[in-house]
Amino acid sequence: MFARAHFSVGSARKLTIPSSAVVRRSEITAVYVVNQEKVSLRQIRLGTSNARGQVEVLAGLNPGDLIALEPVKAGIYAKSAANKPAQ
Repeated sequence: MFARAHFSVGSARKLTIPSSAVVRRSEITAVYVVNQEKVSLRQIRLGTSNARGQVEVLAGLNPGDLIALEPVKAGIYAKSAANKPAQ
């Protein structure tokens, strides 16, 4: 005799971002957040990554935050904007 059982383990909504958008500098893990014309580096805490090239964000971002998908270009833009004189 044998029995077959199926269990529903549930599901959770997770905030995920592309792994390529993550900046790692020394002990800092961050992303560039775009707010109107301003680009700023925001520290985040990551969870597990999946097979689709996405990584879970545990803290530091909210749903709806706009992040830069090309962190190198965003960093260059942020530095050039910071060096511009105020008008």
